[in-house]
Amino acid sequence: CWGVVGALFVNYVLMAHLALKLVSMRWGEFVLAHVRGLGVAAIAGGGAVMLASTLRDAGRGDLSVLVGTVGVMALAVLGMAWLWPAGVLGADGREVAKLMRSGLARSTGKGGGQRP
Repeated sequence: CWGVVGALFVNYVLMAHLALKLVSMRWGEFVLAHVRGLGVAAIAGGGAVMLASTLRDAGRGDLSVLVGTVGVMALAVLGMAWLWPAGVLGADGREVAKLMRSGLARSTGKGGGQRP
């Protein structure tokens, strides 16, 4: 198990190094780019661990623990993105969300523009 984890870690570092060379980015920038995602993962992951433990202690089956935890955590992350888009999504994520909203508005006819 630890050999596989070690091999995956080495692979990740080598691929990140290759990508950084290709885009002329430094390791510090790479790490800073991941801070926001690590924060969201810590909040969602911590909540998931607590919820899964609570469901298991309540005697729920494996499938209900899985579905319940994934469902609640997906809603939690979506809620964080809705309430605090700058902190969760960052500038790039907000731009993608804006494009998705405008595309959805056009496809439903609520955007005022012509459908392609």
